[in-house]
Amino acid sequence: MTHYSPMMGQPDEPENYHTLVYTLTPTDAGTHLALTQDGNDSEEQATQFSRNWQSMLDGLKAHVEG
Repeated sequence: MTHYSPMMGQPDEPENYHTLVYTLTPTDAGTHLALTQDGNDSEEQATQFSRNWQSMLDGLKAHVEG
């Protein structure tokens, strides 16, 4: 899927979107979810997005596990 982030400070135009790939892998404990994102301008930006996505995934996990 594609994703636009206003945090980038760029206009909401197709060339400013990132591609997100969700990969679900079965495990003995359930399912492992991995997320990748392209289009980061720097390692710092990649780290920032990684932290944001991890926070959202942690929230999803907490919600699902109740």
